[in-house]
Amino acid sequence: TLPISVAHLEKSFSRLKLIKTYLRSSISQERLIGLALIAIEHDIYMAFFD
Repeated sequence: TLPISVAHLEKSFSRLKLIKTYLRSSISQERLIGLALIAIEHDIYMAFFD
């Protein structure tokens, strides 16, 4: 494996943080509702099969 500098990792995490912030601020209400339904249905599914 190749050593990765701390500066390179910090830069990567900084870019990731910017991307995540952009995605959070640009997500639509429809998508939020869809994600919420997926989470709720997953909980119901897990409760049924546990």
